[in-house]
Amino acid sequence: MFDKTAKVPSLLRRTLGEGRLANERLKVLLLTFLSYMCFHASRIPPSITKGVLHPHSESAGDVGTYDPWKNPGWLPFSQDLVPDKVSRAGYRIDNSKLCDLDEAGLFTCTQPERTVTKHGLVSHWCSRYTSKNYKFKLNRLTGSKSEKKCGIANSTKCWVIAAVYQNITAAQRQKYCTKEDCVLFVQSGGYRLPAEVDSDTVQWVAAKKHYGNPPEVVPSLTNGKVLLGSLMTVYLLFYAGGMFVSGHIADQVSLRLFLSFGMFVSGALVAGIGFAKALDQHSLVYFYSVYGVQGLFQSIGVSFELHSFSFSSIIFSF
Repeated sequence: MFDKTAKVPSLLRRTLGEGRLANERLKVLLLTFLSYMCFHASRIPPSITKGVLHPHSESAGDVGTYDPWKNPGWLPFSQDLVPDKVSRAGYRIDNSKLCDLDEAGLFTCTQPERTVTKHGLVSHWCSRYTSKNYKFKLNRLTGSKSEKKCGIANSTKCWVIAAVYQNITAAQRQKYCTKEDCVLFVQSGGYRLPAEVDSDTVQWVAAKKHYGNPPEVVPSLTNGKVLLGSLMTVYLLFYAGGMFVSGHIADQVSLRLFLSFGMFVSGALVAGIGFAKALDQHSLVYFYSVYGVQGLFQSIGVSFELHSFSFSSIIFSF
């Protein structure tokens, strides 16, 4: 592997020795370094997979950046991105300065749509949601009739939050309507879902300044980002608890064997995340279990770090 006749620098010669012994020690050094590097790298997949489980979506365009064919996400984490799931769950509107809007209740689908995609698949979604008290609606507008209302957000296609003129009181009509136009907030874009609350490119725009800051319009189901956060919480809890356990075990057994065992199991658990697709596994219990146990075995690396401040102690133990 290495040229034994090559002259070894004095520092390495004092550390590794010379001849065959130095050659073997250097092999062990590189093998240990690469193995431990991979061990640390296996901590990264939980951060990488979040973009696969719940793709970032900007719904401002005509088709949105969420691609249900190339990067569909993985249920239940992507459920708030799937128009069919959202249309069945409805929407909540919170944190509005308009008390009547906050108290309107759940917005349920009152105008379901059915579209056949270019792939020949049938897509179900909803173009209008109406509040529980029937006084407000969340509506998708397109075509010539939408130009004036969508113009507030500098668009020809948009989502609007509006009061239903026929169902509100005279006082509310005076407060929210200009003639029969009762638009409160507008968001540009003609996709089948309003943009996510944390969208970087598009926000709700108030039709009148005194309506205040735009409300939060969120699907009435668990947000996929919340589920991803719960996965990382489980991972870190097991990782933190495992540091105490693995430290105690490392004092009682061979550190080399203990670390090797942790590396192999951690690698297998990383593969376990990917096996969810092969097994068609959508259970949160499965993901919590894989993430939790991986955090537990990842903590074994901490016991190694506490026992050795350099690679030399493990190199010369071979």
